[in-house]
Amino acid sequence: MALNLSTEALARASARRPWLVVGAWAAVFVISLALMFGLLSDALTNEIGFTNNPESKRADMLLEQRLRGPEKVNEIVIVRSADRTVDDPAYKAFVEGLYADVAALGPDIIEQGAGYYQTGDESLVSADRRTTILPFVMASGEDEADKNIDDVLTVVREADGVGGFKVLITGGASVDADFQEVAESDLQTAEAFGIPIALVVLVIVFGTVTAALVPLVLGVFSIVVAVGLTALLGQWFEFSFFVTNVI
Repeated sequence: MALNLSTEALARASARRPWLVVGAWAAVFVISLALMFGLLSDALTNEIGFTNNPESKRADMLLEQRLRGPEKVNEIVIVRSADRTVDDPAYKAFVEGLYADVAALGPDIIEQGAGYYQTGDESLVSADRRTTILPFVMASGEDEADKNIDDVLTVVREADGVGGFKVLITGGASVDADFQEVAESDLQTAEAFGIPIALVVLVIVFGTVTAALVPLVLGVFSIVVAVGLTALLGQWFEFSFFVTNVI
């Protein structure tokens, strides 16, 4: 007897065994949630690259192998004051304390750093002497820097505003973190506004709340299962963190 996988046959089979179908979907849903929470973070990457192997990529690989080695991931912490200059003892104490806090994260996160008070390099100070920068080199490669940048951001955010000093940061890893934060924020906004609006439209179309909830429930199930599969496949093939927004 041939296996009939038409939508009509699947609907009839589901109607004959409703609790079996509900149980199967519940199991798939729970498994997908476990995959999301357990594996999704390792399946996503902030790194942007080529899907093929153009000349520019091959040239960069040759530079890394034969000349410069792996490209460093640099972060620059910026300290600014509205009324103090770098010659002020309070300014010096604040910056040296901040530098020490970042360096204290250890060699596994911060490979090296520099500052005006350590080097006397005037190029690290603005013309009005109210702003100075602290360049740091993150340890390991880009992927490790993306994982460790949260520790650096925590130090910077805790220092920002203390004693009237403005503390900022920029660099490859911190910009990637900002992109991810914005993407997650946009996703939450879409969920917060999109689902209620969709429900109102569906109530108008179907005439009842119960019927309107069916497409939303199916949509939630589809999203969770798709993200769960992405988390699983991401153990072999990395996906851009934008994949969750696309789903």
